[in-house]
Amino acid sequence: FVFESIFISYLIHYTGNTQSIFLFLYLVNIILCGFVFQKRGAYFLALWTSILFSLLMILGPELKGQNLYYSMGLNNLAFFAVATLSGLLSEQLNFMGTTIQKQGRDIRTLRDLNTLIIENVTTGLMTIDVKGRILSANRAAVEILDTSQSALENRMIEEILPGLLSKTADAETSRRFDHQYESPSGDKLVLEFIISPLPDGSAIAGYILTFQDLTKIRRMEFQMRQSEKMAAIGQLAAGIAHEIRNPLASISGSIQLLGASFSGRMEEEQRLMTIILK
Repeated sequence: FVFESIFISYLIHYTGNTQSIFLFLYLVNIILCGFVFQKRGAYFLALWTSILFSLLMILGPELKGQNLYYSMGLNNLAFFAVATLSGLLSEQLNFMGTTIQKQGRDIRTLRDLNTLIIENVTTGLMTIDVKGRILSANRAAVEILDTSQSALENRMIEEILPGLLSKTADAETSRRFDHQYESPSGDKLVLEFIISPLPDGSAIAGYILTFQDLTKIRRMEFQMRQSEKMAAIGQLAAGIAHEIRNPLASISGSIQLLGASFSGRMEEEQRLMTIILK
């Protein structure tokens, strides 16, 4: 920047000190120096430029007396004013740049943390657009669906989970439902889905799907319901048997008394009594 000031001074001297079209290059040079070296560098270059320009004015034949002092004072004031503004602007730009870098690091940290959390949760997670195209899927989703990452991303959800898109259509709030899924290996699974819309202003940009394999839980629930049914049938059978045994006991006792009173009767009557008692 110092050598550029010297070169600009040569151009100004060669083209005429007061009428040179290259005078504005002094200001440009100070502004650029302020951007690189901040306020201190801009002040130093303004001082150096002021010295060079003052020498040009003093040694030049164009201005003398009061006009010379007026021109030197006005231009030198302009040099330092531009240096001040350039330094302030440079400091603001540096501050903004530092702030943006810090925010960028924070954003990258949050993004990495978000990715780490999503990839390590045991619940499957997928995002789809409004047309049903899969945008992303985490590791748990790949494992639950027994497929690969490449087989999920950019595929239509209907190709992977037939009938699911109709359940997600026009979902303005979170919705929970079960869905039957047959894996590529032939296993039939019961998946519990929770679908939530991804708002984009007043519109819906897509959906986020979280799901987990509840096949074992659903089978246990079915077995428990079957056990409850069998227990209810057993209780009913026990009640019916009790209600039947009570009158049978009365009949049995009565027959035994009748049989004892028929001891002298005919043999046929005794046989009939024995049959009834059995």
